[in-house]
Amino acid sequence: MIVKFKENYDYFPDEESRMAYVFNRTKGEFQRHLDPKYLTNRKDSFVNTKEIIAYLASIYKNQQEIEDTQNKFE
Repeated sequence: MIVKFKENYDYFPDEESRMAYVFNRTKGEFQRHLDPKYLTNRKDSFVNTKEIIAYLASIYKNQQEIEDTQNKFE
């Protein structure tokens, strides 16, 4: 993911565009987990892409689930 942002820096000039990309690449259950902290102006809203990915990883604590999540995400 980070490599994609580095290689395509002109498409992702700021953190907001990178966060939008990550959010829009998720589907179904994964996006439903992100909705409350991404689509609102809450105090605990996501501030960067690393936080979004870490949040998903914390939900899917089992290492295999984390790997499956990353594979589905990509």
